[in-house]
Amino acid sequence: MATVETKIMAVLMARVGETLLEYPVTWGDDGFTPPIDGQKSLPYIIAENVPNVPDRITIGDSGKDNRQGILTLSLMAPVTMKWKLPVMVEKQGLMAAEFPKGFLPAFDGLRVRVTQSPRCVAPYRDDTNYRCPVQVRWQSFS
Repeated sequence: MATVETKIMAVLMARVGETLLEYPVTWGDDGFTPPIDGQKSLPYIIAENVPNVPDRITIGDSGKDNRQGILTLSLMAPVTMKWKLPVMVEKQGLMAAEFPKGFLPAFDGLRVRVTQSPRCVAPYRDDTNYRCPVQVRWQSFS
């Protein structure tokens, strides 16, 4: 039987995998190599989930906890593509739109909900890429 943490990750990974198909996605542990077309670097997404400390919400020891976290999706746009700020902001908005407020599909009976509209952080240069982060706040009573 999968742990609560595994189920939460499965829900988040499934949503990313079924909605952000335009770009390859790495979760940082998969031996990912950034995509190229000949000599030209291509955009990709770095996905990172940061869970917060679970909050106890019942008096009893066997009750569920309030689990929350932030899923950050960073579109990595190679500087050589010469995307202007409005293009990067539009790409962020398209990613954010895939995570509307409300529940995501359940995994093994566990529900995760997006608690508020995703936050698009101002794009910034990160070495050879512009990093365009979108933060998705989630919650699960599990």
